[in-house]
Amino acid sequence: MKLTFIVLIQLLIFSTYAQDLQNVVITGKVIDQYNEPLAGVTIIDITNPGNGTVSDIDGNYRISTNIGHTLEFTYIGFENQSINIDKSATINVRLIESTTTLNEVIITSLNIPRERKALGYAVQDVSSEAFQTRPTNPMSALSGKIAGLQVISGGSNLGGSSRITLRGINSITGNNQPLYVIDGVPLDNSELNSSSTINGSAGKDMGSTIQDINPDDIESVNVLKGPSAAALYGSRAANGVILITTKNGKTGDGGINIEVNTGLELENVVRLPERQKLY
Repeated sequence: MKLTFIVLIQLLIFSTYAQDLQNVVITGKVIDQYNEPLAGVTIIDITNPGNGTVSDIDGNYRISTNIGHTLEFTYIGFENQSINIDKSATINVRLIESTTTLNEVIITSLNIPRERKALGYAVQDVSSEAFQTRPTNPMSALSGKIAGLQVISGGSNLGGSSRITLRGINSITGNNQPLYVIDGVPLDNSELNSSSTINGSAGKDMGSTIQDINPDDIESVNVLKGPSAAALYGSRAANGVILITTKNGKTGDGGINIEVNTGLELENVVRLPERQKLY
């Protein structure tokens, strides 16, 4: 009698477990908020990720799953929706358009913000994170971060200038550096070196004006390449433009934010000339 009772309990548990794993075929239609069918909607069984399908051109779908599983409906530009499977064999789904914007806004000529996809020329930007190392010359931090931009250190001494070219050298004897614009104001980046130093003959590299900007004050750097991008700045921008936007106050919680940082740079001479010390 006791053995029969245990067997009945085991059969009841197995029957309940089998019912939970009962396979069902779910069909339905996916529409948007305007009752238009959505084609290409991805339907995935979250409990069994290997099981999935997509809706056809009329929004119809068909998937085989188990009772108790969860189906997730995903579509680009729409909010995801998850539905638990019960004994119903037909499930119609309405997806709502997502309110999250994916547009990327950048700063262009004359500090005009525009969407990147609306531009007909090449623009690349670098955020303030690139200047966290606080280099002596902020422009040296752009090396390797902008396509077609080359940074050449003009001198080996501390505080030496950094020469930048965009898309190669355009002139043999003229100036090949781009125009620097800080918060909408063009900067005269004329070199402070003598002609001998510029030509590599002799002298000490005294640097250039652009290195006077504090790297901690830079919010972002946008690089305009080619004549189409820099047309508003005239002939000075024939070699491109580097737009520098500095940090400014932003609307917050009304409190005062204080940020303190510091940096230390040490240099050591690798090799010194041998001197005659014995007589």
